[in-house]
Amino acid sequence: MKAVRPEASDGNEDKETVQGHEPRFRALFELSPDGIIILDLKGRILNVNKSFLDLSGYEREDFVGKHFSRIPSRLPMDLENYKSFFKAVLHRDLTDLEFNWRHKSGTIIRGLARIKVMREGTESPFVMAVIRDIGPRREKSAGIFVQRNFFETILEKLNEGIWVSNRQDEIVFANPAMERISGLPREEILGKNVLHDFPRETIEKFSD
Repeated sequence: MKAVRPEASDGNEDKETVQGHEPRFRALFELSPDGIIILDLKGRILNVNKSFLDLSGYEREDFVGKHFSRIPSRLPMDLENYKSFFKAVLHRDLTDLEFNWRHKSGTIIRGLARIKVMREGTESPFVMAVIRDIGPRREKSAGIFVQRNFFETILEKLNEGIWVSNRQDEIVFANPAMERISGLPREEILGKNVLHDFPRETIEKFSD
């Protein structure tokens, strides 16, 4: 695997950003839907891609050439944690970090950064951070949890026996009424295949 470092130039960054480096990497860098930051081992930012600029709301010149502790999207309250984390990254193969940053509009965004020191195939090792906004994913997960908890609460109180199976016909939910009807405790119902793992008389009770 060949590692290449797309460094920003002092001229036209948009056109010359990764000139002279491996073409496939340049394309992946610029077209990636995730934000990408390239830093040297001292924490100075060498380049950022368009997706990262979209995530931050800032321009390339607001980042390139600056130490990560001095970029405008940082949150001062987290600065010492960032510095400690960066030192730890230099001694690890691959590290994930959840963190917050401030969009130019003032909005606080929750992100996930996957960070790796690129050493193989390059004379000058560098740090690559791939960043994704995970706020929508967290909100969606929280919404699904609340909705599921709401419906399970209702089903638990019904007098009618209710069971739910997945596509493999494995029971993933059974309410207390189903325990009474089947004569089996819930732990002996969950995870079982409704078509094959129960005696015929039990299956008939499920179907009644």
